[in-house]
Amino acid sequence: LIMRNQRVKANVFLAVYLLACALRIGKSLFFNYFPIDPRIRNVFLAMLLAIGPSLWFYVRYLYRRQQSVNKQIYWHYLPSFCFIIFSPIIPNNQSTLSVTIAGGLLTHLLIYSIYALFWLLRQANNYDSAFLSVRKWLIYANSVTIVMTLSYIGMLLGLIPYLSGAFLFSGMVLFLSAWALNNPSLFKAETEKYANSNLGYEQAKTYINK
Repeated sequence: LIMRNQRVKANVFLAVYLLACALRIGKSLFFNYFPIDPRIRNVFLAMLLAIGPSLWFYVRYLYRRQQSVNKQIYWHYLPSFCFIIFSPIIPNNQSTLSVTIAGGLLTHLLIYSIYALFWLLRQANNYDSAFLSVRKWLIYANSVTIVMTLSYIGMLLGLIPYLSGAFLFSGMVLFLSAWALNNPSLFKAETEKYANSNLGYEQAKTYINK
């Protein structure tokens, strides 16, 4: 059982993940038809630095039954804030340095999503069927994010068309939305029957097994 507080905290990271993805993809679509000041483009590029940490902490809080938010988490978002602050002086003009910076942002996202996926795959499978569906959902979300990131890297290298990332993201949203509609318990905050109990999860599990 995923507790209410745990699910709410996890969904905050999911919301940040989706918002960052939407802003990044929205910029791609808009920039394909209208000119955007390089400083504004850098602000949207900074969203790439927020997607990876948000995905990882969504996985961590939803799967590990962690109840409290560690203050060290906010350090993972520091690169994104720094990129926004220095956006006026960061080059965004298709130069070699500009392309290298964009590649670094995508690599940052790729590392987080791959790490989260491998972490999930290494976890034990001795959970009930309901929790296994959560695990499957998280694996799908990470896998799709990896594919989306690789498509952006291919776009950066000129291997695929510019708007392919935006279309892939749209497909990702449709896929994940369809999965979520078929599994509404993934997002529903269940009422905690014994919210004030001091009984830990592992101890409760031992009692249940007995």
